[in-house]
Amino acid sequence: MDSGTAVPIFFFLAVFGIVAMTLWRRLMVERERQQTIRLAIERGQALDASLVEKLMAPPPEKVPGNPFTWPVAILSTGLGLAVFGTFMRQVEENAFWPLLGCGCMVAIIGAGLFLNAYLRPRLRD
Repeated sequence: MDSGTAVPIFFFLAVFGIVAMTLWRRLMVERERQQTIRLAIERGQALDASLVEKLMAPPPEKVPGNPFTWPVAILSTGLGLAVFGTFMRQVEENAFWPLLGCGCMVAIIGAGLFLNAYLRPRLRD
């Protein structure tokens, strides 16, 4: 197998592995939840409906952090790539434009995410 076919195969195997592990973890958490209720019933403990409902409820959602954290980081990475291209120009003349292009592309993605984080609360109201 040459590297031309190995890279895509390993990429899709990695994606499949990540999805499979996520699904397996969810299955194990659900199985553990059901086993807890089953053991309580087998031991004769009284289970009222509110307790069973609490045990079977999905875990609470995570409290969202600052919505501007990732957009600022991505925007800064794009600007950093552009500045890096400026410094690389002194070493390799042909490196400036590709790095500037990549930096602008990343910065535009960061700016879009920043705009999304800024406008989202206003659009909900």
